[in-house]
Amino acid sequence: MNLLKYFLIFLFIFGINFQSFSQEKEIPISLAYFGNFAIQPGIKVGTELELKTWEKENSPKLQKLFISPQFAVFTRVRVNTNYFLNVDVGYKRQNTERKLYQSFSLGLGYLLQNELLSFSINLGSGDITDKNKELRHYFLPTINYELGGYIGQKRNFGWYTKYSLGSKIAPSRESAMVVFLEVGGKLFLRKSQK
Repeated sequence: MNLLKYFLIFLFIFGINFQSFSQEKEIPISLAYFGNFAIQPGIKVGTELELKTWEKENSPKLQKLFISPQFAVFTRVRVNTNYFLNVDVGYKRQNTERKLYQSFSLGLGYLLQNELLSFSINLGSGDITDKNKELRHYFLPTINYELGGYIGQKRNFGWYTKYSLGSKIAPSRESAMVVFLEVGGKLFLRKSQK
């Protein structure tokens, strides 16, 4: 499986979105620990692009609609490796006085799973040989909740934790529930104002 190909697809999507939304004041880049049921370790990168922002009158609350493209790789050690390309669309509420936010989103993703079906072990040396693997493709919709905040006065960095519930759907297989945990940080790229 060519991981570089999927990473380049993510960079292409990010590049198009960065150009399309170049008038924005702030674009976060996130990097996080990402795992299925929190125990299948992986890493996730993503960004978030604002579609609409508004404020309540006489309130420190800022509200946003956003779209968030993401790419993740996670594994169940010695069983499978997973490549996950996802886009979330959601609603965010931010308290500007407390530097905290919450967001609720729906995700639409594609999961490519490289599953190890069987293998042979040489009992003398302990070497594993004759690995039989299968590529499995899944459609993966999710519902997500995220809690996060800014760090420091300049608000250039942030933290977040995200919980996702989804279902792996494939034409030839039964659907299976998945629970993702994401814990990470965000770097906020800001355009200088003219």
